[in-house]
Amino acid sequence: MWLWHERDYWSFDDGDRIYWRNDAAFVTQPPIGEAGWTSFLNFINAEQFTRDITMVTGIAAQRVEQLRSQFADPAATAQQLASRTTRHGESPWWHAYHTGSAAALAGDPDTARQAFHRITVGNLDPDWAHDLAQHARQLADLADNPPALQQRVIDVIHATRQRLKLPPAHPVPCQVRRSDRSENISGGAS
Repeated sequence: MWLWHERDYWSFDDGDRIYWRNDAAFVTQPPIGEAGWTSFLNFINAEQFTRDITMVTGIAAQRVEQLRSQFADPAATAQQLASRTTRHGESPWWHAYHTGSAAALAGDPDTARQAFHRITVGNLDPDWAHDLAQHARQLADLADNPPALQQRVIDVIHATRQRLKLPPAHPVPCQVRRSDRSENISGGAS
């Protein structure tokens, strides 16, 4: 769950649904036409269910480690999000927002600005999309002041953590990358 959009509910912003087989192999997208993949556990009896749930919790732990490796820090997260296309079923607006926020946090204001500028809505789009576009415009406007942009994203992360009753994150130094200068700012990880 990305914490750089203020909210008081949990969501799954990246990571995908997991499918597994009885041999504990797992994927995010089962091969077309290949039998044996599932994302559901049946209860037949306590022994079978205990065995299956033990396997699935092991798979979940492995997936968490994969995601921690994939999204190791703000720069890796920004690179990962910027390098992939919007997935099936994913809002292109949210993908752009997450990419821009990760880039801002990583100290890459140019990528952040480009991503935020991709969030354009029309009159027939839902209210939440207009709110997101307005917030993205505000963040894009801060791209000429990278420390302020980075701090705004950090402030939203802290506010979201409070709303979700999570402990405060400890600040970590982030490098602001500009073609003409670099500055250190105290940042926070989600």
